Amino acid sequence: MVVESVMKDKRLSSINPYFPRENGGCIYPCFFDMKVDDVLILDTLDTMYKSQSIEDFMRNSFAYCKEHETEIREHMKSNGAI
Repeated sequence: MVVESVMKDKRLSSINPYFPRENGGCIYPCFFDMKVDDVLILDTLDTMYKSQSIEDFMRNSFAYCKEHETEIREHMKSNGAI
C-alpha cells in the first residue's frame, strides 16, 4: 500500500507507466476503499508520506501496517486479493 504514496511523488510518477490507478496502478484495488478508524488507509499513508522524511515514512508506515495487519489481511481476503 505504501507504494502508492511514494509513486504519487511527481519525481517518480512521471516515469512509471503503471501509475496512476487508471493505468493499472501500483497496488491491489481492494485497498482503494479500505478504512481504518473510519479513515481511508491510503489517505493516512499519504499524510504520513507528506509529513515525514522518507526514512521515517518507511519505518512508520511499516509499523502502521503491522499494527493493522489483521484488518488488512481480512480486507484482502474478503475482496479476493489473497
